[in-house]
Amino acid sequence: MHCNTIIVENLVVKGDSGVILSNINLKISGSGIIQVIGPNGAGKTTLLKAILGLIKLQKGYIRVCNVDPYKDTKKIHRLVGYVPQEQPLLPGIPITAWEFLEYTLSFKEEKKALLGTTSKKDYIEELMNRVGLDRSYWYKPLNQLSSGEKQRLYIARALIGDPPILLMDEPLSSVDPRGRHEIIELLGSLSQEKMLVVTSHDPFFLIKYTNYVVALNKKVVAQGPPDKVLRKEQLVEVYGEKALSLVRYSHICDLH
Repeated sequence: MHCNTIIVENLVVKGDSGVILSNINLKISGSGIIQVIGPNGAGKTTLLKAILGLIKLQKGYIRVCNVDPYKDTKKIHRLVGYVPQEQPLLPGIPITAWEFLEYTLSFKEEKKALLGTTSKKDYIEELMNRVGLDRSYWYKPLNQLSSGEKQRLYIARALIGDPPILLMDEPLSSVDPRGRHEIIELLGSLSQEKMLVVTSHDPFFLIKYTNYVVALNKKVVAQGPPDKVLRKEQLVEVYGEKALSLVRYSHICDLH
């Protein structure tokens, strides 16, 4: 299935401290980058997890390519690749980058269909090359990879099965400046053929490739093309009075 449409209607999510998301309505489709921006606690990660069917909803309707993520988990996993912000890796385990992808692939129920006539070795090599991870890192332990190299690896994992949609939670937050530029170019390249829903504090790093912005702070404050959403009055409503919109440098500093 090559559909890339996500519909969210009247979504409400509550936590122990109260409402996390309130009456969220979205309809996004097509290839390109859709940025979900907002401060910590705005509900960005919660929104991604709801789209994946990973958290309890108080109210609402979600469809990903007309599939209910709460009723058909297997289909959702084929449609959506996920790059979480927090990666559950144990530094004491001496696993290499190659073994990391091989291990992930081994758990895919549809592994035979994914591989087809391609060997497992060739499939993993193609993934590594697709994300631009240099061959010199393929057999290195993960704890010897830089933040940027690890992020490439996590993206490669999300690409297993070639899903039409990728959800990425703050993919640039832990990457050093040099690696950040390379990851931005990688995401731009992937966005030519896939929908990338990317959460971010600062929308301007990916602005070159961004088609749509959702400004979120427990509710949708604004959504639409970047030039319609990234305006001072709306950014202040999202980030509060402590937010500084530095127009000259095209960045947002979230000082909460």
